[in-house]
Amino acid sequence: MNTDGYGGEKLLTYDFLAISAVSLISGTYSIMLMTTVLLYGNAAGYSPAAAGLLSSSFAFASLVMRPFTGFLADRFSKKSLCMIGLAGYILAPLAFVFTKSYLLCLVGRIISGAAMAMTSTASSAIASEIIPKSRFTEGIGYFGIGMTVGAAVAPAIGLRLIARLGYGGMFLFSSAICAAAMALMASLPYSRYRVSAPPAQSPAGLKGIVDGMYERSAVFASASTLLITAAQISVSQFLPYYAQGKGVQDVSLFYLISAVGVLLPRLLGGAMKRMISDRKLLLMGYVILAAGYGVLFLTTPSGGAMVLSAMLYGFGHGASSMALNSMAVIDAAPEKVGAANATYWAAGDLGFAVAPIAWGVYCGHMQYGGIYLISAILVSAALGAFIFRGRKKQEPQ
Repeated sequence: MNTDGYGGEKLLTYDFLAISAVSLISGTYSIMLMTTVLLYGNAAGYSPAAAGLLSSSFAFASLVMRPFTGFLADRFSKKSLCMIGLAGYILAPLAFVFTKSYLLCLVGRIISGAAMAMTSTASSAIASEIIPKSRFTEGIGYFGIGMTVGAAVAPAIGLRLIARLGYGGMFLFSSAICAAAMALMASLPYSRYRVSAPPAQSPAGLKGIVDGMYERSAVFASASTLLITAAQISVSQFLPYYAQGKGVQDVSLFYLISAVGVLLPRLLGGAMKRMISDRKLLLMGYVILAAGYGVLFLTTPSGGAMVLSAMLYGFGHGASSMALNSMAVIDAAPEKVGAANATYWAAGDLGFAVAPIAWGVYCGHMQYGGIYLISAILVSAALGAFIFRGRKKQEPQ
């Protein structure tokens, strides 16, 4: 057993805390700009379609870039890949500060999306190497707190900055915090986060490249993540419209309570891991999450119903995503850790890119409430597939 904590029980090392801080900053950056770029497009006088493209191009760029980042992370320096991504984060918002050109702003958003794919894949792969296997689910839970907190506070930070400093000040702030993240990343030892191990018997040519872009052991967890993400979008982007139709103007309390709910399983990761396995944690998360969507569908999103649905949604989402993240990576060979993380994150990218469009088309023809029934069905389908897969694995061969 080595003495630096990576092969033993020590979890809260400097490297782990630093890479978690990088995740916090990059998560805050991504969600803050995702929230405010659409507002910027409207304020700049772009058409609704152009403003929407400016916002959504980020997710599509990340989705396209993601498979390549897994391949690169397993063959080159993970630290260097993360640094390149952070450099893209720093430079991309400057297009909005120094030019009014729609084309250059669109290029900036595409660069941000590609940078997110590089940063999140590389930082997750580094975290996967740092976390001891005996505390993997707990460590993944703590690592994910940064992204969760960032998602919770980023919209408010962005709107406050726009009110005080204008859009230019907000974009400069986003570049500045990523410069701080790059300084943290630079402090990590270069030698530890190069290639984990030489790729083992990879096929030659194009087949070898394709094989290096994804990890088979992560496919099931990633497919489940796609369903969970698609359901999540129904809350993150469409709940205000649903609530307004029910006569509720302010749903900020829902988001605050759900953020607390998401944090709870991550904060309690160590205690929960000692009591239940990843499989049981995921089953519990699925059931609670489906119940949360069911309450939203059946009740008015206000008062006690809002508190109940928000806590169920938040806790269920936190538990299921933590378990799925762990399951997607823990069985990957050392030389495929980057590909496993890329496979997992690509599922989320696809959900964020496609689900808003699909839900928007649905809501254009049907009532908003139906999306929460469909969301409950999606989660239930993921639950059923997981149970069926578990039973099939246990059948004698």
